[in-house]
Amino acid sequence: MSLTLQSALLLATLSLSAAPVREDVELRWRGKVGDVQRHRSESKQEFKTPMGPMTTTYAMVVRQEVKAVSPAGVGSLELRFEAFKISSAGMLPMDFDSTRSGEAAQQNPPDISGQFATLSAATVKLEIEPSGRVAKIEGLNEARDRAFGLARPAMAGMGGPVRGLFSDEALKRLVEVNAFPPAKVAVGASWPRTQELKAEMLGTLKFTSENKLVGLEQRGAQACARIELSGEITLDSSGGGGMSFTLDDSDYLGSALVALDSGYLLELSTKSVLDLALAMGENAQEMTVQTEQKIVALTAHAPAFE
Repeated sequence: MSLTLQSALLLATLSLSAAPVREDVELRWRGKVGDVQRHRSESKQEFKTPMGPMTTTYAMVVRQEVKAVSPAGVGSLELRFEAFKISSAGMLPMDFDSTRSGEAAQQNPPDISGQFATLSAATVKLEIEPSGRVAKIEGLNEARDRAFGLARPAMAGMGGPVRGLFSDEALKRLVEVNAFPPAKVAVGASWPRTQELKAEMLGTLKFTSENKLVGLEQRGAQACARIELSGEITLDSSGGGGMSFTLDDSDYLGSALVALDSGYLLELSTKSVLDLALAMGENAQEMTVQTEQKIVALTAHAPAFE
């Protein structure tokens, strides 16, 4: 056997022996007492309607602190809304940013300023299971009622849509992004995920997706899991405030990065497209809603918005 061939075989053997062994990983929420997370969630919705286009963007920063962890691993957390902004162009224009100060704060609509001040003063209590799912929410409905009143207007300016952003369902969708499978999984494995969200004027949206562990990667010194999401959305319009919508087509895609040691979400990006039809007598008006969402973990002293 030639020296060159011997060297090649030796190198091949060394390469195989040095290849990392990919073991199954257990994706779990493993919060510790005293841990504090800050996340910025940004969303952009583009509506294409017969009456013209409309774009709404909003962002909020939430702070979560782990106050206790049970022997079973269930975490008790306190959540606060640190900052909020919303802007809309089209039929219902508005512009609000809670981080404005001085003269700039005078640009904010007084009603939204008062509503968010009430919400930001409230402490919402959560219980999170090791699966990452929210087992209990306390205090949000009461804070929302104080902020917006007990009445539920279908559309009072932007009061209805803004109120919807602070519902139990909306908060669960924000916190439960990293809901995990019941057993260890290998790279390439997938598991189902279902969430529901009550949307003003539309009804109840049901998000059904397959979450797939596509890889393990390092983010600095942090070992992370990369999870991809893909699926569809269905609509139950029976609670849509008197309007009759049908959902003709939908698409839902996303990607998340989760810390392996804690189960905390580091980043998320999703995009959904809904093709809707609104019954108008014997005719139907077509409407498309495209939503892009991004969530990123913030450091303790990072600004709320860039």
